[in-house]
Amino acid sequence: METEAAAEHVKRGGAAVHVALRLACAATSAASLALLLSSEQSASLSFYGFHVPLHAKWSFSDSFQYLAAAMAAAAAHSLVAAAAAVRRRGPQRATWLGFAADQAVAYAVLSASAAAAGVTNINRTGIRHVAFPNFCRPLWRFCGSVAASVALAFLTWLLLATSALLHVIALSRVSR
Repeated sequence: METEAAAEHVKRGGAAVHVALRLACAATSAASLALLLSSEQSASLSFYGFHVPLHAKWSFSDSFQYLAAAMAAAAAHSLVAAAAAVRRRGPQRATWLGFAADQAVAYAVLSASAAAAGVTNINRTGIRHVAFPNFCRPLWRFCGSVAASVALAFLTWLLLATSALLHVIALSRVSR
């Protein structure tokens, strides 16, 4: 009887960790999305004596649009999964579904983060082999906001990967 009570205590503790992990994931993805959607700035760039007006907005880049979609999906997935984790008592089918959903969303978040990081790096460094300037010097607020959004997106991916790992541990306990 004590063993069953201890097992129930471990299940409840695991569910609490899972819910906390889901809520943290929802928070980081929502913060990343908010930073990205508010990223916009205008400035001018002096380029070989010419002043070129610049306007940067997150929606001008396909990579940033992909990141916004992935972050919205991650936030929605995390909130739905947190609600399901509160109600669920651990059937194996639900655990498999949670694992698969975590994997799908995590891969989307990781690929979107990598694509956005590449664009952010090119904006920051320019292209050295051609006369493509560093846009982040005049558009420093835009670049900083986007870089913070990408960093939070990578943190979201880490939280999703951790959640998937917890699903694997739960599935290994069920199969024993």
